[in-house]
Amino acid sequence: MPAGILVLMALLGMVWAMAAPVFAEPRVRTEAQPVVATQVALVADGEGQALVIDMSAEVNAAPSYMTGPLRLVFDFPQVRFQAASVAKPVAGNPVSAIRFGAFMRGAGRIVVELATPLRSAEQRFFPLDGGGRRLVIRLEPISRAAFVALARPISDDIITGTTQARAQGAKSPELPLVFLDPGHGGIDSGATGPGGELEKTIVLQFALALKERLERGGKARVLMSRTGDVFVPLRDRVRLARQAKAQLFVSLHADALPADEGEARGATIYTLSDRATDERTARLVEKENRADLAAGVESKEDQDEVADILFDLARRESRAFSQQFARQIVQTLPKATRMHRNPLKGAGFRVLRAPDVPSVLVELGYLTTPEEAKLMSSDDWRRATADAMAEAIERFLQDRIMRETDRP
Repeated sequence: MPAGILVLMALLGMVWAMAAPVFAEPRVRTEAQPVVATQVALVADGEGQALVIDMSAEVNAAPSYMTGPLRLVFDFPQVRFQAASVAKPVAGNPVSAIRFGAFMRGAGRIVVELATPLRSAEQRFFPLDGGGRRLVIRLEPISRAAFVALARPISDDIITGTTQARAQGAKSPELPLVFLDPGHGGIDSGATGPGGELEKTIVLQFALALKERLERGGKARVLMSRTGDVFVPLRDRVRLARQAKAQLFVSLHADALPADEGEARGATIYTLSDRATDERTARLVEKENRADLAAGVESKEDQDEVADILFDLARRESRAFSQQFARQIVQTLPKATRMHRNPLKGAGFRVLRAPDVPSVLVELGYLTTPEEAKLMSSDDWRRATADAMAEAIERFLQDRIMRETDRP
């Protein structure tokens, strides 16, 4: 092993000595005892970069290389991350950013975004005082051609079982089905509030409250893209809704503004449009549509092969229903929460592209505004807003059922 890395290990030991976790003695792992990763760091010496991960037991990382953009992806079976976020590397570092977290049930993932190509050169484990293991992954510069040669698509098998969404209300299959899609999840945290609030957590809590309210109302069944902190690719969210033959798709998010754009308030409702309503919406669409890339998944566009007149009519009808529902939300949601000054907008979000399912994306509020972040974290707001949205959903479903009944 290069001397630089050994010196590095000694330095890390001193830096983390006071904060090093106390691990239990190594023991046989079971499903109830996943490996816990408590430290993730990027360190550098004169010979390159190194990822350093402290874990409660020894688990090898499986590396993958991805292009467009350049990324190194490390998958860890049966590892749960409880580490703090890694600070963004300084300008000029070959590493642009690091994200880590749950990728699917029972698996963790680290995504290393690269400014210049690196390869995983060596992995070695070192014992930690009190138990546990420290994994050091050396990263070495390579040419772009060599990186591309190593790159290969990550099999879709790795995300099989990402979500275990189940339809509720099985005893009443005649009820219309609503598909709730809490955005982000797992390794993809979404926006972060000023107090550390995470978008993925806020929207999941809201979706669960809305699901409970709808089921209690007895007028709809509910299916969710995720019910826990797991990552779900964008295409799978749409695919699940279509396979279930949902009558309505509702994607839930919490908006964010860059610090230099000030503060904003209120909920916004988006329907599918070929052109974004405004420049800020266009930037939001670009960010949300890149969620798969951020989580180390190749973004695959679903191409609709059918182009006949009946298919086109179905698409137009779905868009009309989507706009009808969006207007319904704008009428009922002000009973419980504040609306954005321009609450109805159009944009090309990938999750709204199901041709046969009316779909809307709801930004519940601005997580980067302190007052709204606090509000969206409260039980009272969640309960009242879920009631108002459930009212809009029930009205929409009733209107649609009546329209379909009146057809000759």
